[in-house]
Amino acid sequence: MRNLLRRLTRDAALATLPGHVRLCVVLAYSEGMSHAEISESKAMPLGTVKSHIARGAARLREVLQDYGDRNIQ
Repeated sequence: MRNLLRRLTRDAALATLPGHVRLCVVLAYSEGMSHAEISESKAMPLGTVKSHIARGAARLREVLQDYGDRNIQ
């Protein structure tokens, strides 16, 4: 049950990201692709992939922190 809750929370947090950012984050963290692999496979500049992943990860930390703070109280 706990794993299901974590997965639902993670999926809800990912849903807050714009599609292109979410794609890069999922490919990097869930699929284990390197930045260069994502760049090549999705025909995106490497710098764009890196910024999408960095900004997406930062946003996920914010969303998940907010979620945790609300549910602890």
